[in-house]
Amino acid sequence: MTAGTGLVIYASRRLESMDNKQMVFLVVRTSAAAALTMLVLRALHAAVVIPPSSLNQIAMVAGSGVAAVAILTLALLALGHRWQVAGHMNQ
Repeated sequence: MTAGTGLVIYASRRLESMDNKQMVFLVVRTSAAAALTMLVLRALHAAVVIPPSSLNQIAMVAGSGVAAVAILTLALLALGHRWQVAGHMNQ
């Protein structure tokens, strides 16, 4: 709960300093990356056939999670996301 609260407070402070143009660009870029991630994951799930068992289902969920993080990260980078290092912001 504390970590979640901290993240919400941090995000709200960061968003206050953004102008509307940056906000729209952020939303569009993140939505496009999420849509691309979902399309790739759906194609992967259709291509990979795993026999139904509890262990295989757990492995599929874990693998999907790892793949989603990797795909979303690459999509954001391809769409121009700039990772900012703490202390180097607004320079």
